[in-house]
Amino acid sequence: MSNKEVVLVTGCTKGGIGWELCRHFARRGGYTVVATLRDPSKAEFPEEFQKSDKIEVLPLDVTDPKSIASCVETVVKRHGCIDILINNAGRPCVGPLAEVPLEEIRGTFETNVFGLVAMCQAVIPHMARKGRGKIVNIGSVVGWLPIPWGAAYAASKSAVESFTASLRMECAHLGIQAMLVVPGAIKSNFGSNSLASLFMKPEGSSLFDSKREHIVRRANTSQAGDATPTEVFVKSVGDEIARPQMRATLAAGSRSSLMWFFKFFLPTWISEWLMKRKFVL
Repeated sequence: MSNKEVVLVTGCTKGGIGWELCRHFARRGGYTVVATLRDPSKAEFPEEFQKSDKIEVLPLDVTDPKSIASCVETVVKRHGCIDILINNAGRPCVGPLAEVPLEEIRGTFETNVFGLVAMCQAVIPHMARKGRGKIVNIGSVVGWLPIPWGAAYAASKSAVESFTASLRMECAHLGIQAMLVVPGAIKSNFGSNSLASLFMKPEGSSLFDSKREHIVRRANTSQAGDATPTEVFVKSVGDEIARPQMRATLAAGSRSSLMWFFKFFLPTWISEWLMKRKFVL
């Protein structure tokens, strides 16, 4: 076993934030990188990482307790510990709340909230035995300021913020840090995933037919022209994780500062008026 820190990242499908985080840590050096995702064949890391064993890819479904236990056990057996856990796995959910099936909403929470908590519960005992560790939970600016047509996803990310804050206080005496990362608009595969998750009743049967075009546009909001390149975003995250003491919250990427301002300084009626105007409501 090497002296490198072991970093485990969830949700590492090619083109996403998790995938870029793995590449960043592998290039940075000093880390053993474990990339996890449901289907390892979808990781598709470049040959430079595969040949040098800089990134190890393992199967993991964060909604399956057996999959979590197997993955964590494998990593600990091979490397002795998990120093850094990055909970990045996420599931979008787009559509009018009045019509999105409950099973879709439950599925979003299973991945974004309960899966995240399950990973923390599986890894924290190993960190506690070592007397140190870092947990990084990926939230979203919509957890601060929900926008139309994405209520379930926004609510799940609000839950992630609350869980992270409580976790940080509860585990401080164990030497374990917890940080919330709040991405703004980041260039990634999230837009295509959001479009795939969009739910609306067939045309002519939905109460929201007149808003259909705007709902579809909402699914790709994060991929607008001003979106921050993923590699720029993950560098800021990697730099913060590398610090001896991480900050409580890191907001990074296009529009993250603006959404923070809306959340904490604007009256609700003004921020909602702005959102309704943007989404033609």
